[in-house]
Amino acid sequence: TITRKDGKFEITPSKEGLTVDMDATKAALNDALNSEDTDAIRVEASVTVKKPKVTEEDLATIKDVLGTFSTSFATSGASRSTNLAVGSGKINGHVLMPGEVLSGYECMHPFSLENGYKTATAYENGRSVDSIGGGVCQISSTVYNAVKNAGLTVVQRNPHSMPVSYLPKGLD
Repeated sequence: TITRKDGKFEITPSKEGLTVDMDATKAALNDALNSEDTDAIRVEASVTVKKPKVTEEDLATIKDVLGTFSTSFATSGASRSTNLAVGSGKINGHVLMPGEVLSGYECMHPFSLENGYKTATAYENGRSVDSIGGGVCQISSTVYNAVKNAGLTVVQRNPHSMPVSYLPKGLD
């Protein structure tokens, strides 16, 4: 992982992990269960070493903040504020290496009570309605503007059907 603290990047060292081969483990378990000796069955999971997707060396190439953007939710109610905290927490910490794409929707969904979201106002078909996860659109808009400020390419955007008040005029 990489974080920014007091204006400097801090990198957590990468390490290898283990991945369970479910098919091979299931086959070994089935073989053991179908054997003659069923008094004591012992099966070891079939595992492989998994290299980290992003290494310390990859992260060390990051030298600058490319773009930022901020919006305020100071006037939001408690439920909407919770949704902003939950949704941004699901995006925060993602590191995109060259050529990778981030989907805000994929990071933040499912929009459910079980996933930490609350009911708050959202736009639907040109009107305001109560919706679980209401307000997370502000996260998407904030990230979108940070991406634009960074000069990165936006590959898909679904703007609101109505103007929003948390962005400067012309950016909604």
